[in-house]
Amino acid sequence: MSIYTKKQIVDLKCEDGIWLDFQKNTWLFFIKDKVWQPEEIQGVQHNDVTVTFIQKGISDAFLLEVYDCIEVSDLPFCIKEADEDVLQSLHTGDGYQYEIVLLNEGNEVCAVRDGAFTKEDSILLKKKLSDRMKEDFKAEDAEASYAKLSQKYEPYELEEFAVFAKRN
Repeated sequence: MSIYTKKQIVDLKCEDGIWLDFQKNTWLFFIKDKVWQPEEIQGVQHNDVTVTFIQKGISDAFLLEVYDCIEVSDLPFCIKEADEDVLQSLHTGDGYQYEIVLLNEGNEVCAVRDGAFTKEDSILLKKKLSDRMKEDFKAEDAEASYAKLSQKYEPYELEEFAVFAKRN
């Protein structure tokens, strides 16, 4: 069951762009733009989606692509900045879900697409993130590392560092 529903107003203060959140064992991929065209909304709801988790050095990110609608976009994050919900999820046997949420300029949900990572991918993601928590670096170091990585590679080029890719 989706966390967000079409026409729902989301109480967020945010600029246009793409960002990551986590609620109820679900990775949320928000994409905000002033206006979404009907074909973009249809694309998000029906076209092939690929969610890839990558690791390179001390950098972690999800890559999101909606075929023929949204080019590969990167969503970097640092587990050392994660809230308690994410940290607790690392210690459960529950599989992860994901949800793509399109927002317009009024923060109205224009489309929602949900899916689930396989049990194997969820276990692998939890292991990778748990291991990352034990590494000796600060969140600022991870941010600087990702900034260098994104200067060197376009988002689609980061796919070579995939830990796993979920196609739906």
